[in-house]
Amino acid sequence: MSRQVLPKKTHRCDLLPHAMNGGKKAAVRELLRAWRSTARQVSSEQWQLFFEHGAFNRQAKIIYPDDPIGAARVQMVRYQVVGMLFSFIANRASEFRHTVEKSSLDRETKHQLHVINRIGAWFSRDPVTMTAASEPIADDIRRLARSIMRCVISRYRRPSMRRINAVIDQRSVAWGPAETATGFPLWATLKTMERQKAKDGKPSKAFQEIHVPLVPYRHHLERTGRRCLGLQVNEADDGNITFAIVTETTAAFADSREHYAPAVEMVSLDFGLRTMFATDDGDLFGRTWFETIKCYDAKITALARTAQKAGRKPRRDPAFKAAVTRLRGFVKTEIGRVLNRIVAVKKPRSLALERLNFRSPDLSRRMNRILQNCGRSVIRAKLQDLFERFGITADEVNPAYTSQECSACGYVDKRNRKQDTFKCLHCGHTAHADVDGARSVGSRRSRPTWQPHLTKAEVLDLLVTQFVKRHPGGRVSTGAGPWQTNPYFAKIRRAV
Repeated sequence: MSRQVLPKKTHRCDLLPHAMNGGKKAAVRELLRAWRSTARQVSSEQWQLFFEHGAFNRQAKIIYPDDPIGAARVQMVRYQVVGMLFSFIANRASEFRHTVEKSSLDRETKHQLHVINRIGAWFSRDPVTMTAASEPIADDIRRLARSIMRCVISRYRRPSMRRINAVIDQRSVAWGPAETATGFPLWATLKTMERQKAKDGKPSKAFQEIHVPLVPYRHHLERTGRRCLGLQVNEADDGNITFAIVTETTAAFADSREHYAPAVEMVSLDFGLRTMFATDDGDLFGRTWFETIKCYDAKITALARTAQKAGRKPRRDPAFKAAVTRLRGFVKTEIGRVLNRIVAVKKPRSLALERLNFRSPDLSRRMNRILQNCGRSVIRAKLQDLFERFGITADEVNPAYTSQECSACGYVDKRNRKQDTFKCLHCGHTAHADVDGARSVGSRRSRPTWQPHLTKAEVLDLLVTQFVKRHPGGRVSTGAGPWQTNPYFAKIRRAV
């Protein structure tokens, strides 16, 4: 999280509900079915190009005589599918590099494999030549590269096009403010699958159009930036259709970063379910959201029990899925609201957070799993948004024992904390437990030895060692004090 790099272009996507009647909904669903069918054909042929010629090709002139969506929309589908496949292969290229680095191959072979990986020539039939050599890379190295890449790809399921959403450009869609209608301020004109009739009554090449009333919300209307001319048509798992408008925010975010004036260098945060975020200077944000989550937990558990009694799997039950969707929306909204409030009040240059854990013994296993799956991604996305919007960086520290470590003297003991109160058994320091955890997070950020990947045992060893070094020849060496009954200091007591 500390190595954040600004993208060349930033975009924000706003999902807008609609007010279509049944006939228009049917026309949009028919378009989505045809779009996804074409995407599956394009994906299959692009994979064939990849394994035969070594690369995807978004310019490939592939004709689908039995496809009803038209040549222009086929091209849109191809660009969308190839973009997804490029992203998939880019991730696999990173794994290829790690696999080669961890292998026992000699240095020269590794270097040649890295060259093949860097230019994406795993399956290419063209010769690959090293920069400093005139001879191409040997065939046995090329075969090894193909074998490694096939193995890496086989570990993952390839991108599925069965539920792909339609990304339609201005050739087939147009949207803008209402010209004469007064009920809805925004309308989209969308080409459907129906052909217009010519003068002789036969179908022509042109497609019929429908006019879709959109329902914009305040955040969309207030968002600054350049609106893209195209439109995304999305269908959720429950069959609900939404239309997404993408706004390019590159210039707007650059301006907000330039005018953002940090008031403090860093704010460290302790995340918890009872209190969403506690800061190192004593502020508590999101103190009531846990009660709402418990209400959602009770509703979702009851709906799951009802579905199971009826012989249905909860994830296929419409009421259960709707409740989970509402919960995820609540989590996203509350996390965004609280982090926006922290930035508005504190104006930090950087944030320090612990590696997040969305679990609580007061919630059901199902709720813990749902929060674990969606919560981390929501916070990471919001932190990326703050970085792009204001330039606020975020550093992740190892969270082990932050709730038990005294931020004043460094003594770690699970008896230090009792619910929301922290009282150090060594120095007597007293504070709100979450605030003390936030201060421990801030102190760890400044220490380069506290890497997020350390195990809990390694973190505990560091904590105990550092505490003993702070008190040389003191009561630790004599065995007096609360550490005499603290199992964390057992190794120290044996050494004494």
